[in-house]
Amino acid sequence: SWAIGQSYADQPVYKPIIYDPNAPAGSRWSRAGLGQSKVPRMYHSSATILPDGSVFVTGSNPNADYNVGSNIKYPTEYRVERFYPSYYSERRPEPNGLLSQLGYGGNYFNVTLSKDDLFGNVSMISTAKAVIIRPGFSTH
Repeated sequence: SWAIGQSYADQPVYKPIIYDPNAPAGSRWSRAGLGQSKVPRMYHSSATILPDGSVFVTGSNPNADYNVGSNIKYPTEYRVERFYPSYYSERRPEPNGLLSQLGYGGNYFNVTLSKDDLFGNVSMISTAKAVIIRPGFSTH
C-alpha cells in the first residue's frame, strides 16, 4: 500500500508543472526545464501566484492531524518556498489605469497600454488580453 496517514501520499511532488494554454492539446502541461524542490509537497499544500509573478509554495500534510517526529515518513510540513517560473525575468507590460482594489458589481475601468507595453508593435492591441488574478485563500 502507498497510503500515508489518511491519504494516498507516498508519491510527493518535487517538480513544478507549467500549463501553456497555447500549446497543442495533449502537451499543455510541461515540466521541461524546471528545477526540483527538496521539500515534498502532498495533500494540503498550496501554491499562490504573487503580484510580482513568482509563486509562493507552502505546506503539506498527508496526515489526519498535526504529525511530526523522526519516525514519521512525511510529517506536517512548515517550510515555504518561492518559485520563480522561467517567464519571471521576461519583460512585462506596465499598463496605466489599474485599480488597487476591485469590488463585485463595481464601476468599469479602462486599462491603457503604451507602444512600449506592446513591445513596439501597436497592431498587437487587437490580440492583447488581460487577466485578473485573485490572491489565494484557505478554508481550513
